[in-house]
Amino acid sequence: MELFTSDEAVMTFVPVAVYWLHSGLYEVYAAALEKYRLHPMKEDARNRVSKLDVVRGVLLQQALQTAISLFLFKLTGEGIKPAEEPGTCSLVSTTRQFFVTAVVMDPWQYLMHHQMHRSLFLYKHVHSRHHRLVVTYAFGAQYNHRVDGLLIETASGTAAFLVSGMWRGRRRLSSPSAPSRELTTTGLPPPLELLHPLPQQRRLP
Repeated sequence: MELFTSDEAVMTFVPVAVYWLHSGLYEVYAAALEKYRLHPMKEDARNRVSKLDVVRGVLLQQALQTAISLFLFKLTGEGIKPAEEPGTCSLVSTTRQFFVTAVVMDPWQYLMHHQMHRSLFLYKHVHSRHHRLVVTYAFGAQYNHRVDGLLIETASGTAAFLVSGMWRGRRRLSSPSAPSRELTTTGLPPPLELLHPLPQQRRLP
């Protein structure tokens, strides 16, 4: 149960939940937003894949990414010394990490996506799957080939996570090696602490 009281759980499962919540709300209000669409809803028939297949494909992609994330967290977590776990992340450090993440992740995704379109082989055998959605659905952003998702999304996120040093700043709130005392979850000043998705204080066992 330790996983579900950790920063790893937040970083792994919250993005997936937000993805489906956001796209689900759009689908619910699709009719009301019809005038803002690039393609009318009736043009969905041009797609070469059904909505059900898209949902299955996205869920499979997210399951793969979740498994890789949990493996990565376990791998990097074993390299953190117990004395480092209760350390805090300053606002400056967090800002730097986000900046480094953007510098690594955005160019990686752009260049890989660009290469997928330039290479006839990659487009035909890998990236063309994503373009079966001629008129895309809100939840179809992650509908792609497994290799496509691995090279563009998963690899870029992994590289950004490692290069930025984000893996050093996280910690398990229920870590048995941490002392029994109250800790803020991020070490940020109280007003900024409210921005963190976990409660402000937790008592460690």
